[in-house]
Amino acid sequence: MEKIALFSNGDKNYFLKAKRCFEIFEQFNPGVFDFYYVTSDTNAKSLGNMNVIILNTDDYIEGFTDTGYTAESFLYYPTPDILYKKGYKYSMCVDADTVCMKKLDFSWIGEDFVYAGAKRFRDNLKEEVDAWYFLNVVTNPETINFLENTFELQNKNNIIEIMDAVLIFNNENWVKHNIYNKAYSLFRKCKDAGYPMRDTDILSALLILDTPKSFWKHLPPTWNWYYEDPRNKSNGGEDVNILHMLAVKPWAKNKITKNRNIQKGLSIWNKKDKKMRLHILGIARNASTSTLTMDPYAMISYYTTTYLHRAGHEVHYYGYKESTVECTKKWECGNREFLEKYYITEGFEKTHWKNSDEGCEIFFNKAKDHLLKNYKDSDIIICNWSPAVDILRRSFPYAKIVDGNINHRSPSSATSYHVHSSITNQHFLYGAAAERKGDYDTEDHWQDTVIYPMANELDNFIYKKNKKDYFFFMGRLGHNKGIHILRDLAAHFPNKKFIIAGQGSMIIDLLPNMEFVGCLNGEEKKEYLSDAKAMISPSVYSEPFGLTPVEAGLSGTPTICTDWGGYTENVLDGVTGFRCTYFNDFVNAINNIETLKPEDCRKFSERFAAETLIKDWEKYLDKINRDSWYDVD
Repeated sequence: MEKIALFSNGDKNYFLKAKRCFEIFEQFNPGVFDFYYVTSDTNAKSLGNMNVIILNTDDYIEGFTDTGYTAESFLYYPTPDILYKKGYKYSMCVDADTVCMKKLDFSWIGEDFVYAGAKRFRDNLKEEVDAWYFLNVVTNPETINFLENTFELQNKNNIIEIMDAVLIFNNENWVKHNIYNKAYSLFRKCKDAGYPMRDTDILSALLILDTPKSFWKHLPPTWNWYYEDPRNKSNGGEDVNILHMLAVKPWAKNKITKNRNIQKGLSIWNKKDKKMRLHILGIARNASTSTLTMDPYAMISYYTTTYLHRAGHEVHYYGYKESTVECTKKWECGNREFLEKYYITEGFEKTHWKNSDEGCEIFFNKAKDHLLKNYKDSDIIICNWSPAVDILRRSFPYAKIVDGNINHRSPSSATSYHVHSSITNQHFLYGAAAERKGDYDTEDHWQDTVIYPMANELDNFIYKKNKKDYFFFMGRLGHNKGIHILRDLAAHFPNKKFIIAGQGSMIIDLLPNMEFVGCLNGEEKKEYLSDAKAMISPSVYSEPFGLTPVEAGLSGTPTICTDWGGYTENVLDGVTGFRCTYFNDFVNAINNIETLKPEDCRKFSERFAAETLIKDWEKYLDKINRDSWYDVD
């Protein structure tokens, strides 16, 4: 079955509560849902696998303030329309105080309905409540006269009164039958007449007044179980699918209850099986900040730390005082004075290709000293610089240490856990290791994985469709980056402009149509990337990944590159760029660059953003968090 968009709507106070709610639904239903939070809070940010839809309530439900209900409660009216445009046929709305208790079966979902919800239950009443009861009792008693005089009641014998907290929408039919506009219109008429109703009561009334019975379904009561007094033992309902914590909020204090279902719900809510305790080491040559730099290692360190923390894990970061990572606690291993002594050559915010063995050893030994005080059994250590692995292993012989290095040459031999930056690079290193027997134990390859470098967010770059008339090179100035090929292209196209950014030891004679702009800061980098007609990345060695095509793609800029290494995975030949084998291929690529579409570049590159890759990191860390090969679920 295609994925279902699961969403919750609320204000900023329920954002983190909804995140925990979503985590539990994913725990029992892995891969079934994509998650969205619908809010009017413009400061809301994505956390982990939760996307955010920002809606101005005044644009969708005008005049809600005197109804007695919050603006946010009405936001699921337009949401099925929005999700349908995103490609979802079905969506499911849950309140933040719901707890998924088991795997859900959607085999019943079918094609014919518009929306579904569980029946409301009231003491001393039949479980099935007819339409007349709803109109006379559930709504304002005076509302019935207004409704009867305004509408032709089509479905007087319908069994309705759908409870909120769990609602399932056929987005396609919701849009087809214009339900949002009908619901909004009914809301306005009731309000203007002095009979405002809450959000779900409006939809229930709409079923009676203006829709065929086939438009709606009743979910089983177990899909919205809340009937029981928390002070009493469970009275049936042992096969609960979704528990609505209506009486006892799972996040509230004083959660003592005799009710078995509620106790189980609280236990599931509070037990965060997926939460891990992680230690992440920064890099010695640069601080890890949100400021966009030309140093891939610094950016990888920043985003890996920040997004694992946002995903709810306890993350301890070991790096520079100036680092701005989001984490549980930051342990200082150096400061700006240390950076200036060993590494900085052209300014704090720019790339520092200078390396220092002495600085590296001091930095990581300081991290080791902090870890000796802070590390606990079963913790996981992540290193983004392979030399650190060797330093740590001597002090932590049994720790799970992940080599998250880009792995230009070989992973550290001191650990069995390696995160490779591309499938191509992983295979290359395996082959090299086979020829250098003893480098590391080849029997431990099953613990390796491939996760593309997490060095960019979706909104890091400026997306532009209209480009300026220049070709752009950005990277280390060295022979292996193919800077000589760029000069040959400039010579072949004397009427085209080529701009070079970066730093390094290689010096080339610039032609009149070539401009060197030095090492760029974050804002400069964004502008050059978004304005370029194309990025040129002519590396003559096998790039372990190559970040520049992703950065260019997020800017809507295609890439012209060599046809090997990581480029074979992050550039779609003929779609997001051209991969070249011969010089003539580069010439043809430049001549045909106008055939590529900026929107294709952007769409493809989004799969390499941190928002997507964090799921891969969590999946891998969860696997190695097991005690042994033989652990089973």
